[in-house]
Amino acid sequence: MRRRGLSSSAPSTRSAASVLFVNTAVVQPDEWWEPHIPHTREAKWGWMRARVWGEPTYLFCQHWQGGLGRHKFWEHASAMAYIGAESAIALGDFNATSAWDGERDLDWHESTALADHMHKRLTKGHLVDGRWQVDTRQIDFLRLECGWRDLGEDAGDGTATTAEYRSGLRIDRIMLSESFPGLFSR
Repeated sequence: MRRRGLSSSAPSTRSAASVLFVNTAVVQPDEWWEPHIPHTREAKWGWMRARVWGEPTYLFCQHWQGGLGRHKFWEHASAMAYIGAESAIALGDFNATSAWDGERDLDWHESTALADHMHKRLTKGHLVDGRWQVDTRQIDFLRLECGWRDLGEDAGDGTATTAEYRSGLRIDRIMLSESFPGLFSR
């Protein structure tokens, strides 16, 4: 596997590292990109280029940090849109849900009404006409505009993956780019 040169002097705007374990009988890693690597596009930070069942594919273990603000979610979604023009698999904790009918329809304003739940409102919601709503914009952008497929949606399974504060949402997901080979046909 080729690792792009490492320089610890380059600044990083991302605070968390991602780890992705792979079965090398199926996935043969070729190279990966880190924030500390000079001349690496930020959109590729944390992505691995590998061959999955022999097909060149990008892989990434996501963690969208809600504590950094909703604008960071758009940065992550934009990076996925950029990578998604090629075969790619993204999985992990997106801290975001979608407007797909199979996901729980939740009154976010009511579910997070307690004073100590403001961080939840800010992490997974946005204010619309004076009421907090679950923010589905970034995942919907990937699903509806960029052709990313949510395998939970494909399987018809909208099971919530978090249940804290009476606000069970499906925020963990596996997504395939539109360019991913037809191994998982619709």
